[in-house]
Amino acid sequence: MVKPFLLSLALVGCLLPHRGTAQTIADTAIQFADSIFHQPGFRYQEVETGIPPDIQPILVRFNNALVANRQWFEEYKNTYAGQPLPYNQRFGISADEYKRLQSFIPQLVPVDTQKVNIIREAGYIRLHGVDSSFQLLDYLQIDLKKRLVVYGGDTIPLVGRTVAPVSSPYGEWQGFTWRLEKVDAASTLASSRVTARVVEINMGLTAAARVFLRVKYQQMQGGVATANLEMAGYVQY
Repeated sequence: MVKPFLLSLALVGCLLPHRGTAQTIADTAIQFADSIFHQPGFRYQEVETGIPPDIQPILVRFNNALVANRQWFEEYKNTYAGQPLPYNQRFGISADEYKRLQSFIPQLVPVDTQKVNIIREAGYIRLHGVDSSFQLLDYLQIDLKKRLVVYGGDTIPLVGRTVAPVSSPYGEWQGFTWRLEKVDAASTLASSRVTARVVEINMGLTAAARVFLRVKYQQMQGGVATANLEMAGYVQY
């Protein structure tokens, strides 16, 4: 099942990329991806984040405030890179409510399990979901020769290593993040008609040594959101 991603803005500060020697990290990231897709296929257990009713309105107000102050929030996040974000009134919630968000530990609920085939040929790793609802994975390719991750024909830049704490949307895990933000420069002249595409891919291991795989895809065409999809779950052999 594919669903909109409610927590992507609210808990964005929980995912902490760690940069190092670019080539070394790129090699390690691709080696990790190669190692987790080593068999002809796997079962993908998709999970969703269960959000208590009393937390939902706080998240909505928080998300709305971040969207309205997106440029400021990016600068604020960069100022405190690698550490928890201190409270600010621009968050659109009270200091006590922000503390509740910080202490909130999402509960993951399995929603589906499907078979995914692994195709290894011509130096590429490709995935093919047997069920039609898992088509988001079909666009993912790993170029072992050029050591790149490709999604839907676009090369997705490596952000770096990622260490997600227990309070992150999908719990504690460590691995790698690839992210593409592609904006049509001409459309930015008219902010109400922006054309953009965002792709984010996470691969890693949980504290229980489970393989975590997440794909997030967002697209806006002429100022209208045409896609806001996400799949997150575990690779099981």
